[in-house]
Amino acid sequence: GGKVSLLNDGRLVIHDMRGCRKSPGGVDAFMKATAEADGLRVAVKAWEDPGQAGKVDTAHMGRLFTGYSFAIVKASEDKETYAGPWSSLTEQGRVLVEEGDWNDEFFAEVEAFPSKGTKKDQVDCISLAAHCLISGVVEYAYSPVAQTDESRSPARIQRGGRGAMNY
Repeated sequence: GGKVSLLNDGRLVIHDMRGCRKSPGGVDAFMKATAEADGLRVAVKAWEDPGQAGKVDTAHMGRLFTGYSFAIVKASEDKETYAGPWSSLTEQGRVLVEEGDWNDEFFAEVEAFPSKGTKKDQVDCISLAAHCLISGVVEYAYSPVAQTDESRSPARIQRGGRGAMNY
C-alpha cells in the first residue's frame, strides 16, 4: 500500500509505498497489520473489479476488516483513465515523493506505465489514492489489496494539510 496525502494547495505527497507477495494468508495478515497500525480513524477502501471475482474479494475483505469503516470504489474505467489525474499533477510538478528505499522500484514502475507486461500495482495504488482524495470520496482511507492481482491495487491514503503531517 502507499501512504499518500493531499495538501491544502492541491499537491499530492507520496510518503511511502509497501507491499508483499506472499500466500493469501500472508497477504491478509499484512493488510490487517497495516490497518491496525493506521488505526480505526482511517477507513478501509479498495478497488472492486467487475464480475464475480470482485464481489468475492469484496466480501472477503469486508469480513477481514470487521470493525473498520470499509468501503469499495467500483472500477469502471481502465487503468490509464484512473492514472490521468495524478499523472497530470506530476507533469505540473505537483506530486512530491519522499525519499525512501522503495523509490527505485516505484519510479521504474511509474516510468514503464502503461507498457504491456509491466507491473501496475503501485500505479493503481496512487490512482486510487488520488481518485479518493481529489474527488472528495474520502477524507481518510486505507485500501488493502493484495499485490498478486494487477487489476486491484493497494492505497493507504490520509488527507493532510497545514504543513507537517505525522504518521
